[in-house]
Amino acid sequence: MSARVRVVIINFDGGDTTLRCLGGLTHQTYDSSDFEIVMIDNGSVDGLVWKIPAYFPMVRLISLLTNEGFARGNNLAMSDLSGVDVVALLNNDTIPEPTWLEELVAALEHDESVGAVCSKMVFNKKVIGVEIDSDSRPIIIRDVNLDSLSVMDSVVFDERFRFINTHDEVPSPMREIKGVGSLWFEPAEKALAFPAKLNVVVEANGSCDLRVRTASGTTSTSVESGVSTISVDIGSLSDVINNVGGGVFPGLHGGDIGFKEVDFGQYEEAREVFSFCGGAVALRAEALREVGLFDPSFFLYYEDMDLSWRMRYAGWKISYAPKSVVRHEHAFSSGEWSPFFRFWVDRNRRLTLVKNAPLAVAAKAVVGATVWAARDSFVPILRSVIRLRRPSFGASVYRLKQYGSFVKALPAAVRARRRQLKSSKLKPDFVYSWISTR
Repeated sequence: MSARVRVVIINFDGGDTTLRCLGGLTHQTYDSSDFEIVMIDNGSVDGLVWKIPAYFPMVRLISLLTNEGFARGNNLAMSDLSGVDVVALLNNDTIPEPTWLEELVAALEHDESVGAVCSKMVFNKKVIGVEIDSDSRPIIIRDVNLDSLSVMDSVVFDERFRFINTHDEVPSPMREIKGVGSLWFEPAEKALAFPAKLNVVVEANGSCDLRVRTASGTTSTSVESGVSTISVDIGSLSDVINNVGGGVFPGLHGGDIGFKEVDFGQYEEAREVFSFCGGAVALRAEALREVGLFDPSFFLYYEDMDLSWRMRYAGWKISYAPKSVVRHEHAFSSGEWSPFFRFWVDRNRRLTLVKNAPLAVAAKAVVGATVWAARDSFVPILRSVIRLRRPSFGASVYRLKQYGSFVKALPAAVRARRRQLKSSKLKPDFVYSWISTR
């Protein structure tokens, strides 16, 4: 028998984006008789709930009067797991490829010790990209030209690059890399002719050998000390990775593995990861029955990191399935780095540490939240008073609200920590073995 799967989608004013996601589910290679689709609508006002029964009658729609967030919405759909072997969570702003669900379920069936399997998420765009490997020698990217036209202002660097601090009011577009990093940009012309010539202007402190990879392949070149230009042919467009699972980074911060890297096939092997991304994941129902669902106080963001940590404490593994692919509109609902986004990310990151991290790190998270709240709330006001200017209270109110929300959730987080550590199969310091760098 195939695993019985419940696919859960949370919608909040998703409109056509949600319809596109549901359309992708109708083309899955997994037997449609073995999975059901449940959509939780978080009080949308765009009229989508009236279209779902007509367009997708197979979808079980649960309409809420208010926005309950990602954590509570999914919990509502997972509250009764009778007859369910696997719960697959899928963001409404994704487009699942046909084998998305089949590959996730196959990975769970392959290893009974795995409690969650996450997909490869790529951004829903095609780009011109290049990866540069300086073999641990620092080099600076000074400019990028496409067919002699500078595109530096449009270039996106992955998180392995370092900002160049020039102490000017306008940040420098230049970046430094020591090792491997990828950069990319979306071509302005949709009908761009290939092959195209890409010129990357680099500055090296001493001669070094570079390996340059594009969608056309990998080449090696040498540059002398000073400024040089690397010329490569671009034969086609590439994907950009959103994540291939979650990792733990210095300071025990959670984050996406592979974020903003051009996809040149570097993550084509199945692997164990520390945490899953709730945007596209299959969760074993048995594991959920043991460790519980999402923490409802999180609303959205970091609820998947918290649940992953709890799964690991209970002895479950988490893995990544490279052939399970979805295309993703990143931060479609919340807007990346919007005040709403920052409110929940900052708050929930600290609560995750309080609940799961070693005691010293958990205590530091509480102290840090207090110090940051005091600094960001009162220092700007004091500075304005000293300068005899009328203070603005908007930022202070925002930080105090965030801090108040954190403090309100703190007692429950401490109680959850005590319960978890009492029954855990691991000591809190196990997490240090998972720390990696970008």
